[in-house]
Amino acid sequence: MAIWRKLQIEHPKIIAHSNSDTIAKTSITVYNLNMPMQGKHPMFYITHLFFNSIFLIRTRIKTMKIRVTSLALLALLSTASNFALAAEAEVQPQPIMINNNGIAFSRMEEGQVIAYDPVAAFDSHTVMLADCGAHKAELQGVSWCFASAENAQTFMAATTESGQNKYVPFGGGHCSLGLAFNNLVARGDPRTAVRVGDSLVLNGNFDVRARFLSATETNMSNALKNFETGIAEGKLID
Repeated sequence: MAIWRKLQIEHPKIIAHSNSDTIAKTSITVYNLNMPMQGKHPMFYITHLFFNSIFLIRTRIKTMKIRVTSLALLALLSTASNFALAAEAEVQPQPIMINNNGIAFSRMEEGQVIAYDPVAAFDSHTVMLADCGAHKAELQGVSWCFASAENAQTFMAATTESGQNKYVPFGGGHCSLGLAFNNLVARGDPRTAVRVGDSLVLNGNFDVRARFLSATETNMSNALKNFETGIAEGKLID
């Protein structure tokens, strides 16, 4: 009988008949046998296809192993880097009061210090730029800037004999969620300031603030404990 020019296999199921060379058709068409069909028994091509398939499978497995190994190495390097950064952060003491060039309740932008008014943030829940050239006060070893002379006076009037002041941000202006997880390096951004009870709370950004406020009481408690422990252990210094 004529030999097929294309061998089709319909789910690798071959029906061989003792008195016939008929092979069941399939939905997968084999095009690249790379050999003449004439004079070859159909089982020869089935065998050829089988070993080709095994070769392709082994090749793909090797490729997958290489990719998995590469990803594992990248993950290992990333973890090692994180551990190194954490170790460095533990070694280097951090300031108790977050400041930029000695100015508290501020942030850096393109090398410039941007100061904000803590009184406006606490009393009016307003993010207000401060004028350090016109309205400034000194407290707890850093400078505080205000939008008006009135706010500067209000700030100083709130300072107790022990140097405490309700307008000073909670946790020294560190990122409060960071403190809750004992991260003493993360800084708070004054633009995220929110009043929680009698505390002015900062976080690193608005997404972090949302996470902090999702469990405010627990996070406040953990942050305060870690902040006080950091000071006691000399990890936070003036």
